[in-house]
Amino acid sequence: VIMRLAQPRIDYPTGLLAGNYIVCSLLALILSISELPALASGSLGLPVGLGLLNGLLYLGSFALMQWNTRQNGVVLSSVFMKLGILVPTLLSVVWFKEMPTLLQVLGFVIALAAIMIINYQKGTKLSRNSWALILMLLVGGMGDGMSKVYEVYGSPATKNVFLFFTFFAALLLCLGLIAKKKEKLGCKELLYGTALGIPNFFSSWFLLRSLSSVPAVIAFPT
Repeated sequence: VIMRLAQPRIDYPTGLLAGNYIVCSLLALILSISELPALASGSLGLPVGLGLLNGLLYLGSFALMQWNTRQNGVVLSSVFMKLGILVPTLLSVVWFKEMPTLLQVLGFVIALAAIMIINYQKGTKLSRNSWALILMLLVGGMGDGMSKVYEVYGSPATKNVFLFFTFFAALLLCLGLIAKKKEKLGCKELLYGTALGIPNFFSSWFLLRSLSSVPAVIAFPT
């Protein structure tokens, strides 16, 4: 909703993303202070490495969403972006052997059907750039899946550090794009970026915590 409100009111879309990632990075940094004791006794390799990779996937999915919206329209882009939940869910089942119950499978199928029905629009057809929709589905899904990967292999005591490097990496890449495009990061971009960054950060924050107690087949569709 915030992105839709911001689009006609801002001058630089990449600046909006940068403002968003500034806020996300600051929130993660503040929450990481409590994890300093764990950092002193543990290794930074996993949260930093997975965080940097996740940041690349985060920004990649946003960029692909913007490109697909121009090429394939809002409807198809939204559908494929949301169907990205297939990737982390299948990852959890195939790689992490998190076998769902029959009722959970039924619920997951209903969730997928709901995405298709809610976003259905008569006359919508795939364009010749349909490959980009699949790529967006995979990149976005892999970005979500990194939360599950960290939940399994990472330390619960450094979850905020993982999020910090995720958003900080995305921010650095964003700033690089701004410089390349010769765009600006103005007051409007910062204002709407702040409004976007708060829910964006906490959606990742709550997802990471939910995966420690809720099966992926429930967490990701939700």
